[in-house]
Amino acid sequence: MAPGKVGYLFGDVSPDADSAADLLAAARAHAMAPEGHLPRALRPERLRAGILARLPPHHWLPEAPEGVIAWPS
Repeated sequence: MAPGKVGYLFGDVSPDADSAADLLAAARAHAMAPEGHLPRALRPERLRAGILARLPPHHWLPEAPEGVIAWPS
């Protein structure tokens, strides 16, 4: 996940060359997007479904309460 950008966790991706090419295309689109957003229409066809999570950038996370160890520290 790039600093300051939304991250994505994809599931149900086949371990083949076409999926690898789609993941690389999505990574290039992510790199070009200022905040990392990948709208459905801009993702490769095989990655338009199967998002397990969209992860917020670290700066969106609240500060940890006193005495709580937050990850990453």
